[in-house]
Amino acid sequence: MRYAKGGLVINPERDIPLLRQVRNSRFVSHNQLFELMKFGGSDRSRDSFNWRVRRLIKSGHISFCGGVFCAGSAVYRITKEGLILLEHHGQFTTVLHSNTQHLSHASQVFHALELNAIQIALAHGSGDCFLQYDFAVSLREGLRRHSRRMGRRCQSTLRAGI
Repeated sequence: MRYAKGGLVINPERDIPLLRQVRNSRFVSHNQLFELMKFGGSDRSRDSFNWRVRRLIKSGHISFCGGVFCAGSAVYRITKEGLILLEHHGQFTTVLHSNTQHLSHASQVFHALELNAIQIALAHGSGDCFLQYDFAVSLREGLRRHSRRMGRRCQSTLRAGI
């Protein structure tokens, strides 16, 4: 079967999961995206993955997030065209959709990259690194106060490895 030169043919088993991951991550580095796709079972070959990402960038479905230099690799985010394509394939979200006025702000890049790192660590199943966010510390302190009032001990630990 021949396709028009310069045309884009979407593979629902490979392209849609990749676009969905970029959308759900808000921002994702190239290396993180490959790891997440590998865990999802969509792409095992680095060359195939790189080709797929280049195609989706060239077609305008994902874009580079400029000005992020300490991520170790390029950082991507979904575009309106990517959201429209996902919706065309039945992948809807209420928070981020094609009619959203503003896509994620660049100030959220590092938070998104940290969340991706946690997701990858959990997928690896490692517990080597102890992560504490302000909300986790507050939650743990609140649980301790609550447990003292109730007369029983309560210990909560969030473990994730990077």
